[in-house]
Amino acid sequence: MSTMRIGGLASGMDIESLVEKLMVAERAPLDKLEQKKQTYEWQRDAYREINTKLKNFDTYLADNFFLKNLNAKTATSSNEKYVTAVATNAATGTLTIESVYQLAKAARGIGKQVNATGTTTLAELFNASGITMPDDNEQYIEIRAIQKDGTLASKATKIEYKRSMTINEFIQKVNSSGAGVTAVFENGRLSITANYTGEVKGGNEIVIGEGSGSEIFRAFGFDNPTNIVTEKGKNAVFQVNGIVTERSTNSFNIAGYSITLKDTFNSEKAVNALLVDALNDFKFAKDKFDTASSVYDAKNQDFQTAQADFDVVFNQLDPTEQEQYNTFNKTFLKNLTDDDIAEILHFDLSGEDPLANIPDDHELKKQLSKLSPEELNILDNLSEEQLKDFRTVADKEIAKNQAEQELNVAEANKEKASEELNSAFHIFKELYFNNNFASEEIENMTDEELQNLFYSFSEAPQLNEPINQENAVTLTSSTNVDDIIDRIKEFVKTYNELITELNNKINEPKYRDYQPLTTLQRKEMENKEIELWEQKAKSGLLRGDDILREGLSSIRSLIYQSNPALPNTKYNTLYSIGINTTKNYLSGGTLEIDESKLRAALEEDPDAVVQLLTMNGDEKAKVTVNGETKTVDTRGFLRKIRAEIDKIELKIEQRAGRAAMNETQYTLGKYLRDINQRIKDWQDRLTGIEQRYWTRFTQMEKMISQANSQSSMLMGQFYSNS
Repeated sequence: MSTMRIGGLASGMDIESLVEKLMVAERAPLDKLEQKKQTYEWQRDAYREINTKLKNFDTYLADNFFLKNLNAKTATSSNEKYVTAVATNAATGTLTIESVYQLAKAARGIGKQVNATGTTTLAELFNASGITMPDDNEQYIEIRAIQKDGTLASKATKIEYKRSMTINEFIQKVNSSGAGVTAVFENGRLSITANYTGEVKGGNEIVIGEGSGSEIFRAFGFDNPTNIVTEKGKNAVFQVNGIVTERSTNSFNIAGYSITLKDTFNSEKAVNALLVDALNDFKFAKDKFDTASSVYDAKNQDFQTAQADFDVVFNQLDPTEQEQYNTFNKTFLKNLTDDDIAEILHFDLSGEDPLANIPDDHELKKQLSKLSPEELNILDNLSEEQLKDFRTVADKEIAKNQAEQELNVAEANKEKASEELNSAFHIFKELYFNNNFASEEIENMTDEELQNLFYSFSEAPQLNEPINQENAVTLTSSTNVDDIIDRIKEFVKTYNELITELNNKINEPKYRDYQPLTTLQRKEMENKEIELWEQKAKSGLLRGDDILREGLSSIRSLIYQSNPALPNTKYNTLYSIGINTTKNYLSGGTLEIDESKLRAALEEDPDAVVQLLTMNGDEKAKVTVNGETKTVDTRGFLRKIRAEIDKIELKIEQRAGRAAMNETQYTLGKYLRDINQRIKDWQDRLTGIEQRYWTRFTQMEKMISQANSQSSMLMGQFYSNS
């Protein structure tokens, strides 16, 4: 609470006014501190405003040149009734879709009609179907379905249900489970459809796990609760650039084109190509299987011979020798030479250290050191004949083991070839029968008889080509040069605005006579006057700033750099594509475009122009130029700019901070913290000074009052005596 003072009653002086005037002089140092504080705050805000503009420019580059590819290509389809396409930046050349045999289709299971509605409970459903529902209130099913990539989910999704649950509630739970299927119950029938199209080779696209919970599908009218698929999924089958291929969906990517198949056409052409490929695949698989079978038979004969040879020599050993033989490492025995055997017979291998009397550099000692004490003891008691017999047996056993390994490999190859043959056979068989090539006699053949028949075909049967065959659908891509030019123009305009603003800040005039206004000065001025004054006072806050000056210099230097990592050296500088600094050196490095030169570069090699600007290279890449390896910056021009902007932003944050930082985390914040403390100290000091002035004037008032009292008393005495 401020002290209420009334002065000048005795002296008649305006003490308050006198003290205020005296304090104006006393608070001059405080005014300078507050002006300094205001300057720091303005400077901090000016830096942060610059950083905001830099961040906005960085976001502009990211949004328009990196997240959205600069080389925007367009695709054209010659017949969008059958095929549509979108070109990515990787699209090159022409694609031709000659035919579409079939579109991808999702697998589906549809149960028979049951006497139930959506509000029927599952317990009631089971009862109506004559199926006993387990007593447990909670049951569950497990579903695996085809995924987006065309493969069956490796992990099943567990879906729990209760007796009291209605059919509608069960359907909702299935659909929200993420199992990859969509269930619908209408007119008493349950339909379950895979969310993704495509075919799982050799299996179903919807698989129900075994268990008591799966019986619910029997209650819904499915004959087999673990096999509910009634319509298998299909892959899209089409012919592209002469090759018949397939995809699990109708929308896919090939050669940079995002293609969508809309309808089938020229199916006979695709079937003919499929039949030829399928027959060739079948014949190749048959030849491979026959070869693998022959190799297997040969390896089996080799093994049988090796086994018999081993049995003969092994059985010539007596039971004790057989037991001793089995103790030894067979490789050691096989590799024994006659000299080794003579040496072994010569040495005494008994005692605590059986190898003590064998010289360390003796080759045989290294081999004997690998044997166990038991093996050495047996070895010491064997005769020369026994050692040679053991060597013969080991040689035969190792040969037998080698033959067995080769037989196992041959058997695995044969099994693999058999699987490939069966797969190729069923593919050809399905195409052959589905397209009505088979006669009644052939339809009654066994698979083995059909294989022999198909293998005898010299060529695949061909469907008659239709007279009114559709033209192939041609997909072409083109670069939108005008769009790229417009975007580069927009970049240059935005870049120039930023560079101009930064240059203006560096060169902004500083009016030293216009310091921040003090509190008393503000009281004496109108709002408009204050506004005009502060415009002058804020001018030049960042004049000659080292961060901005050095940052601009670094950015300007990027303009003249070449990129030796670009394949097309003709367009590895900005100048070569028509972008250069303006001729006016006072502009501070702003850019201008030679549009005709830029258009020519884009029409000749748009990818080179895009790479020059946006290439995701390395700041310190090793590149060989004219036979000499150098460390160079291979990043695109716009990526280099972003990197320099990041450096400027970081330096500004270190000096001026961010709104979320406290004052101790940046340089100007520390200055402000220090000056705030000094201001507080001066405010405390001025309070004391002001108090002293008031004390002195109060003392003066008392003295004047006392003098006045004495004068009045003397005058009173004087008049009373007279």
